[in-house]
Amino acid sequence: MSQLKLIEAIPSNLAHEFAWWQNDVKSSNPSPNRPALSGRIEADVLIVGGGFTGLWTALTLRQASPNLRVAIFEACRCGDGASSRNGGNVHGYWGALPTLVPLFGVEKALESGRLGTLAQRKLAAFATAPGRDVWWEEHGYLRVATSPTQMAKLDSFSELARELGVPDTVRKLDKR
Repeated sequence: MSQLKLIEAIPSNLAHEFAWWQNDVKSSNPSPNRPALSGRIEADVLIVGGGFTGLWTALTLRQASPNLRVAIFEACRCGDGASSRNGGNVHGYWGALPTLVPLFGVEKALESGRLGTLAQRKLAAFATAPGRDVWWEEHGYLRVATSPTQMAKLDSFSELARELGVPDTVRKLDKR
């Protein structure tokens, strides 16, 4: 059996690589660099990755079970990577149906889409609860085709959604 080779994380403390909100937070609440974890840690749940999904999962688990010991392992900075560089992007798995169906089958692909939608709703409810300082905005998810090949791919995606009985997960816009 071959071993999985992990790409080493590239830590960065260069201000020009921070998202705008990270610079804002850092100016009002600077945090020192943390040393690498050494020794032993005991936890009931270990979450790998401190992005939106990892942090929200940790908070949700602790709300459900306050005595649960939850540890988050993050290679660089919590809230970094895909959760920060674009200002945050939350979407479900409907857009991945063409990939999920061949990998996991129709039922699991549809379940992933439904669970992704549920996660979006719960994350939105969490982020917009009274007392939260979150600038939550929802504007949808848009895919654009600029070539015939891309257009064919989007057409096949729309057709797949119809075939699977979830045509409302995709809406084709006209050229206007």
